[in-house]
Amino acid sequence: MTTKEKKHLEVQREDHTTIRYTVSGPASGTTLALIHGWGLNRTDFDAIADHLPDTVRVIAVDLAEHG
Repeated sequence: MTTKEKKHLEVQREDHTTIRYTVSGPASGTTLALIHGWGLNRTDFDAIADHLPDTVRVIAVDLAEHG
């Protein structure tokens, strides 16, 4: 199995919380946003993103203060 290239990014909000997210796939591809449940984080979606077609853009988001 090959691992797709992922970019780990973040946004600093005005209330000083940070939202971290991971992006993989082409910007022009169909976009799939993945948001985890309680007690998880965005890296739990890595295996799923690796199995999707190369044409799909995946944005995996951490809930505030979870990642």
